[in-house]
Amino acid sequence: MKLTMGCWYWKTLGALCFFTLFQHTVKAEVFNGDTLAPFSRVEQNAEFKDGAEGWKLFLTKNIRGDVPEKNNAPAGTYVAAARFIVKEDGTVTDVALTQDPGYGAGEELVRVIKLSSGKWRPALQGGREVKAFRIQPLTFEVADKQKAIRNEPKIVRNYSFEYFDCFYQPIGWRRQITKPNSYLIKIGTKDVQAGDVAISIASNPSYTGEKGIALFNTGVLGDVLKGKDSIKVSAYIKTREVTDGVASIWMQLNGLNKIIRDINFDKTGLSGNTNWTKVEIALPLSSEVLSATFGCKFTGKGEALFDSFSVMLGGQPLE
Repeated sequence: MKLTMGCWYWKTLGALCFFTLFQHTVKAEVFNGDTLAPFSRVEQNAEFKDGAEGWKLFLTKNIRGDVPEKNNAPAGTYVAAARFIVKEDGTVTDVALTQDPGYGAGEELVRVIKLSSGKWRPALQGGREVKAFRIQPLTFEVADKQKAIRNEPKIVRNYSFEYFDCFYQPIGWRRQITKPNSYLIKIGTKDVQAGDVAISIASNPSYTGEKGIALFNTGVLGDVLKGKDSIKVSAYIKTREVTDGVASIWMQLNGLNKIIRDINFDKTGLSGNTNWTKVEIALPLSSEVLSATFGCKFTGKGEALFDSFSVMLGGQPLE
């Protein structure tokens, strides 16, 4: 919830609804004993004990913004308003709706106002504490679910390298070569495991320096990993005259400013000449894991082809 142009906004993404809250004060009507004596204003209005920020925090914590949606309200805006009295002792009484759009919106506003009883400073008039009216409007907005689904950003996993950016590079993947110019990473279309494209990583025949490592990586962020107990990555690899190293896949689990664990199968990686072979690596997940990085790895001479990556989280495929 943030203060913007006099309005507080709070959004409940899961419920596809949000409400806009206007902190609103009208003229105070002050009680003198049992007789209602309205004034155009009082010296000091009744206010929440923790001030405007405290009132905002209280409402943020207690308002259930998804009430209209749970009561089957169609997409739209629902404005409720209630008038209430803050008594001399800071308690709230006589809470009454002045506007009720239905679908539980009015009842929710009344509930939260009553919940604030005892948390107010009374109004002041003539140097003494007095009873005074306050009005609180509340606007609920229920989003169009179908429109929200249509507008939800779509993540392109691109595990088979079929989607490209304007530079003809596979979306979501990045290359990493420890010794510049020691390897050539290219898009291959003549020899694929599935679809139209595979990734070729080949040693550069013109390179004469110290041997490096070639990686071609993608990843998964923490929101997708939450609540999952394991991650398994698989891919298909084909090798052509690979010597002095192997073709493999690798994975790294990342925490806050640290590497939690990494894995590869370099010791049993593919070399020589092989047909398309499925390989897999897996690691357990914990709440510390914020992201996972994985991809192709080549440490030898010759050429390795990679295709058809897939990811399983907690035994379920990641789409």
